[in-house]
Amino acid sequence: MSSAARLDHAKEVADILEALCKKVSYTDLLAVYQENKRLKEEIEDYRAVKRRNEQELAEYRHEIESAKQDAKGKGEKLSAEEKKKEELNSQHHETLQKLNTTMQKLTSMDNEIRRLQGFSITMKTAPQGEIIRILQSLFESARAFAEAYFVPDLSTDILQEPSHWEKLKERTRPIPLPATNSPPAKQVRVAAALVIVSRIISRHIFSPVYLTDRDGELSVFLGELGDKDSSRESYLRSVLLKSVADVQQTRAAERVQIAVDEISRLLRPLFTGEDRASLTSALEELCQKACIDWQRIQQLQQKIEPNFKHYPEYADEWLPFSLKKAASLGSNQKPQQNGQRDTGKPKAGKAPLAAPGGETPEIVVWPSFILNESGEALTKGYVLRDTHLRAAREEEERLQKEVEEEKKRRLSAQPTRRDIRNRGRKSSIGVASGSRPSSNEGFEYIDPKGTAESFLPLEAGGGPKGG
Repeated sequence: MSSAARLDHAKEVADILEALCKKVSYTDLLAVYQENKRLKEEIEDYRAVKRRNEQELAEYRHEIESAKQDAKGKGEKLSAEEKKKEELNSQHHETLQKLNTTMQKLTSMDNEIRRLQGFSITMKTAPQGEIIRILQSLFESARAFAEAYFVPDLSTDILQEPSHWEKLKERTRPIPLPATNSPPAKQVRVAAALVIVSRIISRHIFSPVYLTDRDGELSVFLGELGDKDSSRESYLRSVLLKSVADVQQTRAAERVQIAVDEISRLLRPLFTGEDRASLTSALEELCQKACIDWQRIQQLQQKIEPNFKHYPEYADEWLPFSLKKAASLGSNQKPQQNGQRDTGKPKAGKAPLAAPGGETPEIVVWPSFILNESGEALTKGYVLRDTHLRAAREEEERLQKEVEEEKKRRLSAQPTRRDIRNRGRKSSIGVASGSRPSSNEGFEYIDPKGTAESFLPLEAGGGPKGG
């Protein structure tokens, strides 16, 4: 309340008191007093309420100011968030564009990969035991074939005609091949047959792909590539196998027939009649089996190849060659006409025909098979040692001496020039002086038809030891 108002109020009170003194009774004064007291109390209450209101108002103002400051801060933060949101939205949009572009590229690349995968086959993996079983069965089948046809006795006509042996001897030098039916002669004949079979099958069938009907630079290239980068070789091989899928079987059949023809030309001179036909049939079965098995090997991720090279430091990768049933060397059994042969396991107690003897392996009869990438031998190869050859060599030398003696005997039995001059001009001369006796007269003369390269070229330390 202001000072003027208080003065007015005091004046009013004084006027009232003055009036009361003149006109009002005590009761009226008491009422006035009580009314005045009540009014004072109300005034104090109003003042207290006012103070509380002013305090609350100050608090409200403080809260409002704080709220304003908070709102301002939140507004700034909201503005920053909005700005950040806009930036994130912009980045999100850019990211979506990049993602869409990347997805388009991925889709394009996936389509391209699928297209490229269509150019190749999926190279396979197989348990090593299964691979070894396939490779070992190739040897067992080849050995069973050789034993079926070269363990039985050869006819006397074949043994006594040198021309039947020429091709076989040319391609298997320096293996001695005595023309007899003795156990040592049979063993080396079986080994020689395996030498021919293994080399020709290896050349035509044990190839990485059948792109052409014969091996060539492609196989060499794949081998060299495998040495440098096995993964790239595997992929290239998968592409080639897919690319020639339509002609793979045709080329495989051609290679089988080529192998059969080449092997047959070298081996069939030792057979006649039904045995010769049976030999060809058995060869077709053997080469066909080898081709089917090897096509499974072609599709393996790791490249496997035959190895004919023997190194002394890897002597443990080679086994001495032996016949599966050595006791059969003394029999006179003939091969079955259907070309089938006994492939059962050797019976207990049957020892190999020739003991290893401890000498260095001399001649590789059947190759080992190695992983191209690591050089690890999956299966061991088979070799002829000098102890295998000694008895056959001695027998061949003995036969050669007999031939020389027979030749000398025949020469000494021929008439002299004086005897011929003393005969009449019309006399019949069986064999003219200086002419060549017929090849049908035994071992006296062999008319060479050109020397073929041996499957076993002599290398340093590679040939059989001297007798």
